[in-house]
Amino acid sequence: MLVLGLAAVLSGVYGIQRSRALAQVRVEMETLLRQPAFRPPTFTAPEKLVRMFPQQPDISVFVDGLYQHAHKSGIRNLEVQTLPTKDRGPRVTGRKDEKAKKTMQALPLRIVMEGTYRNIAEYMRLMQNDERFTRVVELEIQPGKDLLRATMTLEIFSIAGQNAS
Repeated sequence: MLVLGLAAVLSGVYGIQRSRALAQVRVEMETLLRQPAFRPPTFTAPEKLVRMFPQQPDISVFVDGLYQHAHKSGIRNLEVQTLPTKDRGPRVTGRKDEKAKKTMQALPLRIVMEGTYRNIAEYMRLMQNDERFTRVVELEIQPGKDLLRATMTLEIFSIAGQNAS
């Protein structure tokens, strides 16, 4: 009899504690459901395109990023030169009502750098991970005294036109 009484008391205490714990879990779930969920920022397709192909060339910002990548990857003696653009303007159709349209403008750059093969590969990986679209037109690597000398010609793009800005 004593064992049955003790078992009944212990199971009653256990049941009360269990119901309290469940009530606390329910309260916490309700508060979590009321809070706005954290979501990483999402970009729509036009926002991504504007980041890849900005309306202004912003060459100085891009070149600054190139120098930061060079520092991170261990590149030495980085030189960046702007080259003349090959401007392909909008086609003229002869219509009077047609306004100037937005066109894609390619801005060529030449980069000369020195480093090991791994430094150059890391530099290109960092460039690849940039938000801005970059097209490598030419890459030439030549042996030097201690380091390799790489010459890279690349193009960055921006949207040019009357309503671009």
